[in-house]
Amino acid sequence: MENNILEKEIVNGTEIKLAKRSKFLYIIPVLSMIFPIVSIEGLIPWTVAIYFCYKGISSINKYEKPLKKCISYFVISGVIIAIYNLLVYFVSNYLVKLLM
Repeated sequence: MENNILEKEIVNGTEIKLAKRSKFLYIIPVLSMIFPIVSIEGLIPWTVAIYFCYKGISSINKYEKPLKKCISYFVISGVIIAIYNLLVYFVSNYLVKLLM
């Protein structure tokens, strides 16, 4: 899954590499949209997933070897949403016990 350099352009004294990216790289950030579907309904999981999906897709175009960044954004998104789900679970159980 190496990136194939197609050509190089020089614009304003800086070298821009135009690369052909693998389609697999675009699937990894979109996979973070699975987390809000299987989690507790709310706005926060969707916001986190959309943000890290955006960061993953933008890292594909920004870095020369973006696979590590895409996977790290995917994992961070999953961890944040899991922590949110655990927090909501424990707070809701505490409130139910408090009201009973």
